[in-house]
Amino acid sequence: MDPDELAALARTPRERFADSLADGPDAALATFASLVRRFDGFVDGFGQFAACLQAWILERHGRDGLAAANVVGPVLACARRCGITDHEPAPAGGWAALIEDAVAHGTDAALDAYDRAEASIRIEHDLALDLVGVLLSHIYRTDGAEGLREAIEDVGDRTLLAWMPHDADRPAEVRLRQWAAMLTGNFASITITEDDAAFTITQDPCGTCTRQVQRGCYDDGTLALVGDDPLLTFGAGPTPVYRTHVAVMHYLMPIERTGVPWPAIRCPDGAGTGPCRVVLYKDPAATPPEWAARLQVGPGPT
Repeated sequence: MDPDELAALARTPRERFADSLADGPDAALATFASLVRRFDGFVDGFGQFAACLQAWILERHGRDGLAAANVVGPVLACARRCGITDHEPAPAGGWAALIEDAVAHGTDAALDAYDRAEASIRIEHDLALDLVGVLLSHIYRTDGAEGLREAIEDVGDRTLLAWMPHDADRPAEVRLRQWAAMLTGNFASITITEDDAAFTITQDPCGTCTRQVQRGCYDDGTLALVGDDPLLTFGAGPTPVYRTHVAVMHYLMPIERTGVPWPAIRCPDGAGTGPCRVVLYKDPAATPPEWAARLQVGPGPT
């Protein structure tokens, strides 16, 4: 692909909105609506993740067990870290109405309105993510590493893994466009490179695990660090509980079904906050075997 096209795919949501202002109000409103759909897609996905975990707890432990998982303290701790006191509710008519009015008053007003909307949506995104982390932490502390792995497998079966065959069958450039859109909708900062075999999306930071660590979600034990199962941690030491879904949903389950990860993801080791690489091989079946070997022996490709 043309390098300029790769750079365009990596532009942040705010940059995309700013670009659209040059094309007039209709283009700006359409771009904002498209960006909100990306943001909402992740918040909705976290909601599905949480619902599936609650269903697993209910099936495994009954109503009393689910009640024990739905405790207020960790949720309040997460809300404080997400900046809930700074959260601005959407105005009457929604953020789109605010944007429409602001666009009519020029670029500075439009960008100020966009920043207010994104800040509010980001807090909602982060809290939805942390609620998943609270449930995963409860499962790990109650059922151990094996229970955590089983719960994530159950979520994968109900959600993401149903999409895997469709995604893997699509042309590489189509997959790249969707993954880039999803990751920027997840508040990741990304760059994209290409070689003969693959497209590599580098997140720095990623929008979920790394930003959770940076927000201090693991500092006081509100969310669990998992350290006793290489099938969850790649043998890399204590790992944020949310990050363990990568080993299960993107390695263990796809490898069992297709022989290769989907896609090949290289998170920072343990609770690290460095770059996270998502490697989309143009022929997914030709993903080098050292990626699958990571699940047993640790680091593998960098």
